[in-house]
Amino acid sequence: MLIVSNTSPLSNLAVIGEINLLQQIYPKLLIPPIVHTELINFPEIQPTIAKLINLG
Repeated sequence: MLIVSNTSPLSNLAVIGEINLLQQIYPKLLIPPIVHTELINFPEIQPTIAKLINLG
């Protein structure tokens, strides 16, 4: 199943430290380039998001 996400679910789960919930449910999650840009501009979640993006 292919999942495409917007910014809100990713940023909110990252803030509360539960981003791994998405990984447990969906093995592959695609984010549009604009969502990537929005996520890396959140300083409080940037390390978490960068780690996930580097995982592929």
